[in-house]
Amino acid sequence: MVASAWTKHIDCEGGTLNSKVLDGGGGINLFSSTFTLTTYSRDQVATGSQSCKMGITSGTDGWGNFGAISTFPSKIASGSEVWVRVSLFLPTGFNVSTNTGMLKFLRVHTASSSGGNEGYHDLLIAKPGATFWGADGKEYTASYISNYEGGGYPVGVGTRPANDAVLGKWESYEMYVNFDPVSKDAGGKGEVRIWKNNQLLLDRTNNGTLRSASSVSDSFYLFTYWNGNAPATQSLYVDDIILTSERPANRDAKGNPFIGGSTVVTEIRPNPPTNVAIQ
Repeated sequence: MVASAWTKHIDCEGGTLNSKVLDGGGGINLFSSTFTLTTYSRDQVATGSQSCKMGITSGTDGWGNFGAISTFPSKIASGSEVWVRVSLFLPTGFNVSTNTGMLKFLRVHTASSSGGNEGYHDLLIAKPGATFWGADGKEYTASYISNYEGGGYPVGVGTRPANDAVLGKWESYEMYVNFDPVSKDAGGKGEVRIWKNNQLLLDRTNNGTLRSASSVSDSFYLFTYWNGNAPATQSLYVDDIILTSERPANRDAKGNPFIGGSTVVTEIRPNPPTNVAIQ
């Protein structure tokens, strides 16, 4: 079980404008490793006065440059849970194309008890028109893809075009993982949920979420790798990154615990922020 429940809130405030976002230093509300093109910005802001701008260079895979990593304050073992929530702004014209048609976005890492990599729980942003193969061998389209690299098969999240990522607006995304090598459908606890703008888009209960009973989850990766290299030099913005192993008090429309909260739906720039939020 988790040694003690914890919460991290990385709000992108307090750092020097246009400088690399702070990391490490023992601060619980900092990224553990911030990549080189992740900087404090006021170009677009969800809440407060700053966001974290994440850039990538055309023709690169982004590793070490695009995104950030947050190590969990304590590892999460089988039978325990984690929630991660991020506000995202994709500027108009942002190109999410990859060689798979899917851009890695939210990534919850799993590992063996000795620290060996056992794959990520990925939420990927699908390029409009991109397809994936389901367990039945059929080809599908979706707004996003949920995939556990440690086992199982990818599943679609959200229907096109209603749930597609909207360019030029802040949107919120949340992932929940209950860790267990046995799926909920098979009598275990393994389960993954995905919300967008507080709407539940996926509740997957037919796949284990760890490779073994001794496996753990130890960190959260935000972007970090672009399959097939980026098609353009471009940037996006994130804000209010919340990670927690403590069950939130909020409940979604179906009664599931989730971080939830305000969803920024529009903003006017370059004037002072005018945030319009819904609960």
